[in-house]
Amino acid sequence: MNNYYFIKKILANIFIFFLIFVILTSNINAISENFSNQTSNQTPHDPICIIGNENFIEENGVISGLGIQEDPYIIGEWEINSSGSNGILIRNTSAFFVIKDCYIHHGTSYFEGITFINVTNGVIENNFITNCRNGIMFKTQEIGKENCVFNTISNNTISHNKKDGINFEHTSYGWHNNNTIFSNNISFNNKGISMIMSSENQIIYNNIFSNLEHAIILFMCDGGGENNLVHHNNIINNNINDEQVFEYGDPINFWDNDYPSGGNYWSDYSGEDNNQDGIGDKSYSIPGGVNVDRYPLMYPVGQGDLPPNVEIINPKEGYFHFLGLPLIKTPFNVISDTVSFGGFRFRPVIINATDNEDDNENLTVRIFIDGKEKGIATYCCDWKLYEWFWTGFSFGKYFLKVEVEDSFGNKINRETKVWNFCII
Repeated sequence: MNNYYFIKKILANIFIFFLIFVILTSNINAISENFSNQTSNQTPHDPICIIGNENFIEENGVISGLGIQEDPYIIGEWEINSSGSNGILIRNTSAFFVIKDCYIHHGTSYFEGITFINVTNGVIENNFITNCRNGIMFKTQEIGKENCVFNTISNNTISHNKKDGINFEHTSYGWHNNNTIFSNNISFNNKGISMIMSSENQIIYNNIFSNLEHAIILFMCDGGGENNLVHHNNIINNNINDEQVFEYGDPINFWDNDYPSGGNYWSDYSGEDNNQDGIGDKSYSIPGGVNVDRYPLMYPVGQGDLPPNVEIINPKEGYFHFLGLPLIKTPFNVISDTVSFGGFRFRPVIINATDNEDDNENLTVRIFIDGKEKGIATYCCDWKLYEWFWTGFSFGKYFLKVEVEDSFGNKINRETKVWNFCII
């Protein structure tokens, strides 16, 4: 009998919380705003739009610089929520500038992280771009204008975006050319890098892994899309059970840097290295065309330096939870996010963290709520997963971020938004 009344009391509380949630939906953003102002160490900033060299000003996020090669404009150290517009948009500029140390997030399926249109001499460096439509987008300009040339994208983490990590859009006049994509971590996007009609670009020394579709796609169209140089990338576990890269239109591109420098590391390469020079004895064919990587690498570039992989298993995105148990998809049209009542005390926050070098149990998994570190997740040997119990008072919208670090100091983050209602 006591169990009956206990269960009845729990169900009554669920129903009460459910009613409160529905009634307050229109006001919860205001209630919880203070909880989500800080999602990182960067300073919050509204989305940035700069059109023309004259608009590199302090109001548009410029913190220093003169716009010349020796002293470029610096747009940096901002945290930008791009849920209402593109995070940073630069258009019709030739001044020298650098976008660095920014955290750009939550453009979801509608807005890009960083967008260039008719831009020259720009650098995108050391940013974390996640959960946007495309992480970085070079868009087409109107007919009669040049497109994006002589720009550099380097040392960024571009992860979990809805479409592509980096997308060079089909151009209407001219090509996106002579750009360099160097030393980025591009993972868990729909595609890693997609280029249409883009020529004479370099894609070098990147880690491109675990993207849902291809790591790299190069399209030739209307005479554009050739002479791109692709080498010393780690191309790992993309488009599982199918080709990792693809070319359309039989373009001429170069997938290695000659011998003995070598080409790329491919996780699905099956050749041998009989002379032990670190380069495969047979070439790696590039699907869709006639090109090959003549000198595929037998080992990852900078082996041991690849960042870990991380996946948040629970909470389950887009589901209604009770005590941490995912029950049903959230039935709200206005809020299609993750919702939880009672915290995560019965079924904890669960993380799958792996690494190419370290044993899984030797990784460090940190938990952040709204940018503040809350603890270290515990490795569960039975599950081979990490877990962290989220309890205590919570009421509103929170950003749950998981940071995984390996023994080489490489870090990767994964973030999800959770509406959590818990009074104890």
